[in-house]
Amino acid sequence: MAERIYNFIDLFAGCGGLSEGFYKQGFNALAHVEINHFACETLKTRMRYYGYSTADNAVMEQDITAKDIVKKIEKVVGNQVVDIIIGGPPCQSFSPLGKAKDDNNMQEDPRNYLFENYVKVLNHFKPKFFVFENMKTFGFSINNDAFEKNSWYFRNALVRANYNNLQKGIHSTTKFLEMFFSNLLLDTHYELKNRYMHIDYVENDSQSAKNEPPKCQLGTLKCTLEELAVLDLIKTNPSVKQTELAEQTGKSVRSIKRIIDSLKEKQYIRRVDGKRYGKWEVLI
Repeated sequence: MAERIYNFIDLFAGCGGLSEGFYKQGFNALAHVEINHFACETLKTRMRYYGYSTADNAVMEQDITAKDIVKKIEKVVGNQVVDIIIGGPPCQSFSPLGKAKDDNNMQEDPRNYLFENYVKVLNHFKPKFFVFENMKTFGFSINNDAFEKNSWYFRNALVRANYNNLQKGIHSTTKFLEMFFSNLLLDTHYELKNRYMHIDYVENDSQSAKNEPPKCQLGTLKCTLEELAVLDLIKTNPSVKQTELAEQTGKSVRSIKRIIDSLKEKQYIRRVDGKRYGKWEVLI
């Protein structure tokens, strides 16, 4: 039986640095989304080099923030399966060098929120896996340990996130993926057992309590990844000072103050027992 070729979409494609590796490994490109005209011309050249006849259609010179961007990508993809989504949202507004060049420390740069458009496309197509560049610049400290330890769990969680069998009453669920990423990003300790994902598995009360999706999941909180990173540090150490938060996230104290004010305004945190000697209380 012939080995299956997996399809990918490239967001924030640039001139194709990230997708080049996927081309070399035999993956099939369905679409590249990029706003810069000259980068798009380079992408078309690379597609033709690899033997594609679809370059003019597959390279989408589009603004990813457009409201109808998902529909436009769907039109290009057609009925083909999207197995993988890759992309690296612009990092200038998160990098120390970019902040140093801007008088306002990049606080008003619209690129701060472009990752949300990546998530929008991701949620729609629900690929088997995705590659997201620049995660560490958002203040998360992560490595591959969770993937190495729970590789089969992660694979099966992706299946459960996409598998439906209406005749048997089975519906896709992201619950197991949410617990995996909560452990990865927020240092929670949910039990990641493959047997919990079996369609015939029956949970008892104690197991159900251990495996409820985290309240602080990315999809339910209206906050940026910067705010989520600070929220996690506060949750870990309620006595943490703003200077310590700045040091741990690599951001300025002024940036931390802005993030704190935003979290308080959203009623996610509050200060108790005074400003000088008090602590933070997480309200979610």
